[in-house]
Amino acid sequence: ESAFSVWPNPCRDKLTIENHFPDVRSVTFQLYNITGSLLFSCAPFPLNGRREISGLGFLPPGVYCCTIRSGSHSFVQKVVKIPDAGFKLIKLASLSEMQEIIF
Repeated sequence: ESAFSVWPNPCRDKLTIENHFPDVRSVTFQLYNITGSLLFSCAPFPLNGRREISGLGFLPPGVYCCTIRSGSHSFVQKVVKIPDAGFKLIKLASLSEMQEIIF
C-alpha cells in the first residue's frame, strides 16, 4: 500500500492528501510542472489523516507532478489540472435578447 493518496484527480483548485501510515507525522508537499520547475510548495505541516491543499486555481490546465515527502517515505503522483468552473460571458446585441434568456 502507498503511504499517501491524493485526490481528486483531475483537480480544479484544490487537492486532498491522505496519510495511510501512523508513523508519519509531518510532510512536505510540492507541485512541479512537466519541465521540473517547482510551482507550489507547502512548508512541512502535520498530517494525521487528511489535509486539503487549496490555492491551486492560479495554475493553468495541464499535467503536474505532486511530491510528498516525510522522513523515509516519498510519494510521487501525476496530477491533471482542469480549467476552473466559471461563468462564460456572452455578448448580447440588445436588451430584448437578454430578456429572452432570463425569461
